Amino acid sequence: MAKDDRVVVLGSSHGRHFYGCPKGIYEYMVRECPKELEVYYYLENGDPSDPRCLSKGGNFNWRTIKTLIRAKTLIGSHGTSDFGPWRLSKKKVFINTWHGFPLKAIAFKSKNRNRTAERDAQRLRDTVTAFLASSDFEAELFVKSFRIEKERIWVVGQPRNDRLVDRVLDPAPPFTKDLPPHRRVVLYCPTFRDKAEIELFPFKDFDLEKLNRFLEENKLVILLRAHINEGESKDIFMGGRIVKFSFDIWPDVNEFLPHVDIMITDYSSIFFDYLLLNRPVIFLPYDLEEYERTRGFMVDDYDKWTPGPKVSTFGGFLGTLTDILNGKDEFGAERERINGIVNAAQTVDTPKKVLEKLRSELLRLKKEGG
Repeated sequence: MAKDDRVVVLGSSHGRHFYGCPKGIYEYMVRECPKELEVYYYLENGDPSDPRCLSKGGNFNWRTIKTLIRAKTLIGSHGTSDFGPWRLSKKKVFINTWHGFPLKAIAFKSKNRNRTAERDAQRLRDTVTAFLASSDFEAELFVKSFRIEKERIWVVGQPRNDRLVDRVLDPAPPFTKDLPPHRRVVLYCPTFRDKAEIELFPFKDFDLEKLNRFLEENKLVILLRAHINEGESKDIFMGGRIVKFSFDIWPDVNEFLPHVDIMITDYSSIFFDYLLLNRPVIFLPYDLEEYERTRGFMVDDYDKWTPGPKVSTFGGFLGTLTDILNGKDEFGAERERINGIVNAAQTVDTPKKVLEKLRSELLRLKKEGG
């Protein structure tokens, strides 16, 4: 079946959810190019009544397979698995937006990669037409991670972050109405460990009852969002002012970031996106040496690239929160400096830039007979 330059299919998160950069590009194309492009999105358990939604539909869905075969362009956030279990033609244009700034070592740079991981990295490198990056610095990290030519990195920014540059404050999502009365929202995003469980609030002197009192007194809510590969957060921490904020509750966390006043993380790349808002970030790198030894980082110095207090005790954690609530923030200038490096190309019109690059690529292939 011939490929159609007009047909674009977008997907993300191995088909589990549709969010992030592919979703931002999809919404732009549907809104701005209704006559030029025929646009679809893939979702493993999608809505069969939505004519733009493609899904596996059990073991076989001819409409989905036919559309995927016909599409000239695929745009995803992870790999070819964003579009289901089917093998994809090398004649397609495949744009990979990736799903976060590569702070943790990925692909060929990961210290704990096995043969399967190397094969997956090889397959992605051989399939992808271009990765998106938010800066030349990020582009160089992709070059190293995937052993790919710099020309195959489009330094145009990340569509998931346009709203953060424009400081778009959408109405608060419906679930926030069920939260306890609060003045500020804290988002806790620990990252995935390959061979160990996440230790939430990893302090030897941790006191859950005292934390809940502190949150109540200061009218804070902590939204706890475990990594998507981690599964459900530990229920022992839930209740009161510590609230589960999983992908099932709100898939696209970047849409919610403008509502977040303080972030807590360890090695999650989401804080690089959050830098665009220049708000406080607290880091809990409790297993830094072990993580560096077993997984590794793409940056040369963790402390250098993480502009915020590093907290190792519960008392220090509460003290840091108190300082922030009282307006004490010593890292604003450093956050701005790091943001200027890692998000240098980020603007408010990234989907438009992606489409312009895509048009150029399709025109080049047509001239070459591809």
